[in-house]
Amino acid sequence: MRELERNRDAEASSALHRLAVIGDGRTGGSVTHAARAAGLDVHVGRRGTSAATASLAEVALLCVPDRSIASACAELAEADPLPAYVGHVSGAAGLDVLAAARRRGAETFTLHPLQTIPTPDTDLAGAPAAVSGSSPAARDVAAALARRLGMVPFDVPEEHRAAYHAAAVLASNFLVTLEESATELLTRAGVADARAVLAPLVLRSAANWAEAGSAALTGPIARGDEDTVRAHLAAVRALAPKLEPTYTALAERTRAIAERGAAPSSQDWTTGGTPVNAPQVIRTREELRRALEPARRSGRRIGLVPTMGFLHEGHASLLRAARAGCDVVVMSLFVNPTQFGPNEDLAAYPRDEAADLAMAAATGVDVVYAPDAAHVYPAGYATSVEVGGELTQVLCGDPRRRGSAHFRGVTTVVAKLLNAVGPDVAFFGQKDAQQAIVIRRMVRDLDFPVEVVVGPTVREPDGLAMSSRNVYLEPDERVRARALNQALSAVADAARAGETDTSRALALGHKILTDAGIDPEYLEARDADDLTLAARFGDRPVLVAVAARVGRARLIDNVVVESPQPGAGAAAEVAR
Repeated sequence: MRELERNRDAEASSALHRLAVIGDGRTGGSVTHAARAAGLDVHVGRRGTSAATASLAEVALLCVPDRSIASACAELAEADPLPAYVGHVSGAAGLDVLAAARRRGAETFTLHPLQTIPTPDTDLAGAPAAVSGSSPAARDVAAALARRLGMVPFDVPEEHRAAYHAAAVLASNFLVTLEESATELLTRAGVADARAVLAPLVLRSAANWAEAGSAALTGPIARGDEDTVRAHLAAVRALAPKLEPTYTALAERTRAIAERGAAPSSQDWTTGGTPVNAPQVIRTREELRRALEPARRSGRRIGLVPTMGFLHEGHASLLRAARAGCDVVVMSLFVNPTQFGPNEDLAAYPRDEAADLAMAAATGVDVVYAPDAAHVYPAGYATSVEVGGELTQVLCGDPRRRGSAHFRGVTTVVAKLLNAVGPDVAFFGQKDAQQAIVIRRMVRDLDFPVEVVVGPTVREPDGLAMSSRNVYLEPDERVRARALNQALSAVADAARAGETDTSRALALGHKILTDAGIDPEYLEARDADDLTLAARFGDRPVLVAVAARVGRARLIDNVVVESPQPGAGAAAEVAR
């Protein structure tokens, strides 16, 4: 059976050389970006040019609003030649809206990415994708296209399309509605920046549900504490009476779920027949090497994402990138003691292995390497790896700050992870820009046979860089912490406007930090390759980096200002 599926997938993939994407909005742009990254020959068209564009491809995908699909398909159906396969990306619409192409002999399909797509360059890697087809061949093309775009296809019967889309709305749109209702109630109760206060709880609850299903249910209803529920209702009635029906309806549904009992764990749930398994958790390097040996022997591409746990969307973006580009994905989960100074937060560093494993499962990780400190640094351990020179003596490596010993701890543990895993690719985040630069130098100098990929910084909606340490922030501190990104943006905007003197641009950033009551450890402009001081913008890419303590949290952030051309009207490109 698996051999038959592989043959069908190979046949479907043979039709995926030239793809026509009709629509250049958020979904169309994201599909185009993913398709080109996958090596497809992509032609982009819009209303008025769709027939001409479609005639250049074997497969056409309509990425237009639901109300426009039928008319867009009618226009596309005039293509000569007509693509063999025509599909759309709507979650709600079925195959019937593609009737015009079907009448002209094309097979039709649907492919709906089951995720929010806020921008035209949204990463689709790892997202589930609902597929259906007018024939088995069309369904296979839809599934093959989803895989080429980095997604995980699953089947939705055509007759249950509306139920599928309703479930997606419940899980996504209505979740936002629910959280906004909670935010309103908490605000009325006198809590400032309620969204920032609730966000960690929401994210952890979602991760717990992803791992354990209804077994993750907690709270007064699950405990049978009806007195507390009555107190809740009285408070809601007094502060936000319009939310009382919502609370009552959800309470009734929660009682039913609590009475039903725990759902099966994520170890065996499936997506349309495609298993989504929890990763294998390994505690020793010997077991890790044995587990990876078959993949290594067969030449499969192994990716490593090193983490210290307490994962957030920044980590998830790296895991999805690894899943899209590698055959086997290994995530390390290890809070490295050697990179913490004597007065730093090793003991208090946030940890939540269960939630981390849930995110690993949701992003398609194959192996989690989670050793303990005694295994990584056994008794008598006396060797370290150090990158010398200015790279580790400035910014966070300055002796007045964390010091170069911090980076010695980083490079030592990364070297040990590279030796233990033997990856083809290792993924790091741009938020820790100096760390990424130091690791690149170590890999180059010591001839590690690994490609280092640095993914972009992932931010909260208000611009704050995602960090495990954000959980330390009190509500008022969370608001003040926004100033870090605002300061960086001010410096970058000055460079974009033609300012070449970094000291004048940095002064703008310092003022923003001062106004927010933040005294930074540093706000500096340095060469983005060798970290020497940069006196001007315009010659080479410049890393503008900031570090500051806000309450208990030590936060870092940065932007890279690419070489602007003052006076020429060209904008500096800012990678965040």
